[in-house]
Amino acid sequence: MVRLFLASMLLSVVNMPLYAGGVQDELKINLSLSKNKVWQREQVIINLEVISKDELSRLDSSDFKLDGFTVIPLSQESVELNNALHLHHSWQVFSQSAGEQALVFSNIKYRPNSGKAIVLKLPQKTLSVNALPIYIPPSMPVGKIEINNDWKLGWNLFTNRLYQWDIKIIAKQVAPETLPAISRLLRSTEEIQILPFKKNSISQVDSAYEISYQVPFKALSLGRLHLPKVEIQFFDPDSGTIRKALLEQPFVLVLNPFVLILISILLTFFVVLMVWKTFLMFKRRLIRNRKINDALLLLKQAKNYQQIRAALNDYALAKDWKGNFTLEEFSQYLSQDYQQSSQQSNNDTRQIKQLLAQLQNKQFSTNRYDGIGELSRDIYKMLLRFHA
Repeated sequence: MVRLFLASMLLSVVNMPLYAGGVQDELKINLSLSKNKVWQREQVIINLEVISKDELSRLDSSDFKLDGFTVIPLSQESVELNNALHLHHSWQVFSQSAGEQALVFSNIKYRPNSGKAIVLKLPQKTLSVNALPIYIPPSMPVGKIEINNDWKLGWNLFTNRLYQWDIKIIAKQVAPETLPAISRLLRSTEEIQILPFKKNSISQVDSAYEISYQVPFKALSLGRLHLPKVEIQFFDPDSGTIRKALLEQPFVLVLNPFVLILISILLTFFVVLMVWKTFLMFKRRLIRNRKINDALLLLKQAKNYQQIRAALNDYALAKDWKGNFTLEEFSQYLSQDYQQSSQQSNNDTRQIKQLLAQLQNKQFSTNRYDGIGELSRDIYKMLLRFHA
């Protein structure tokens, strides 16, 4: 029994890590804090870098703790640089007490490729921690919080159907255990039933946490549905004040399926009606343009006063002007119509009036056939300019 006891004692001594001595002298160690003065429960990042010539060495910080602090491991990486191995470890720590806090770093081991692990002797750090105001409850998070809404359900819902509301909470520099569960913030009402739910996922990027929730719910009544608001109060260490992250989803409509079908039918009818009206408008415009072109062609080919008047009459009918007009009235209609639509120059208007006056004089002139064809073509050219 004595031999067995001695053997076990010898084995435990052999397996114990050595405390730093000559091996540590060959290492370059950098230890830093992100802040030296913080609020109680405010985040501090501890960065440890060990530079070793042993390219197969590593750090073991699995047993690292700090009395009076919440410790959360962050990154652990090794990088070869300039023929040396840079071992990086970092932690997120939160002081639970106020005052001058001594950070004693123990149980961080350096494991070389060969030989026994050694416990590093790291310098002690001092952290000045301000007490939170007395009105800050112990459960209030300290840091930064955002609430994002990922609404994918559209603007209308139906009663008594199961839906899913996606919510994300982004917590920066916050101890995750201080975040409230939003299941306590969302309550059922007469309009909505919130079913039990839990965190869907939690991810960590550096010192920020993203917590995703999928909230199942049912709409209970028709009309406007106001979803419950999500509000989280937190203490902002930068401003030293209480702030709040707020999510207010705009209201949605809860409809009867038959009402939605009726609305769809009415909308379809309205669209068809507008398309039909547009078609008729273009059809009328096409017919009118064809009649105008036919009238202009007759005018171009006219060889006497009667043919010119007939062509001008067809032109007026195509434009929906008053029938049985005088040439002076035709000139007035033409001037009013194109001043409003295409804004022809005053010079063009005067020229067409002069040509129509010449045509009026030709009606009772003894030489009424002289130059009538040329006059007809001049009127034709001027009317084309109004349509350009």
